[in-house]
Amino acid sequence: MNVKKGVLAVMMGLLLFSLGSSEALTGLGIGVRAGTTKLEDPNTGESFDTMTMFGGHLKIGTLPIIDLEASAEYAQKKYDIGISIPQVQDLSGEVTFRIVSLRASAKYHISPPLSPIKPYLGAGLGMHRMTSTIDIPGIQYPIPLDDDYSASKTGAHALGGVLLSLPLFPIEFFAEGRYGVIFTEGGSTRSTSLYAGATFKLP
Repeated sequence: MNVKKGVLAVMMGLLLFSLGSSEALTGLGIGVRAGTTKLEDPNTGESFDTMTMFGGHLKIGTLPIIDLEASAEYAQKKYDIGISIPQVQDLSGEVTFRIVSLRASAKYHISPPLSPIKPYLGAGLGMHRMTSTIDIPGIQYPIPLDDDYSASKTGAHALGGVLLSLPLFPIEFFAEGRYGVIFTEGGSTRSTSLYAGATFKLP
């Protein structure tokens, strides 16, 4: 696990280095994104076909065909669950599952640099905090379900998408798909995401 965190730290360092090296930059941008994520709550084993996701990102253009990106995303899902306690009647409650993700990605554009439509492929690493709390009738405060409630998990992902960037237009648009793996205790949690967004080009 320490090795994965070390690799993530190196990649985040490269992003910061790119920001500090103005000669290497071809463009900067900030933007927003939204879509759906298919994921499993590792604390209960409940699977979700759709979780609404939204977030923001910082784009760092380093070469005409390569972009670096730092992004933050949030998704939440509520669902009912039954709890069986020995020698006590069965209870039911509402679980709230939340995931906050910080990712660093590199994107390689397949089309020529001057084309306004740019398909791309990419990969990256991330840190993810997944928490589950349950609201039980008669109990005032939500109860955490996971043992390491405040711990973050490392992960890796691959992605592909299409970018529309018109000359002299300050906003570019993209649609993207992503497959990711989050390394949890004793295994891994896999996710697939579909989302779209817009990036405002900084001067």
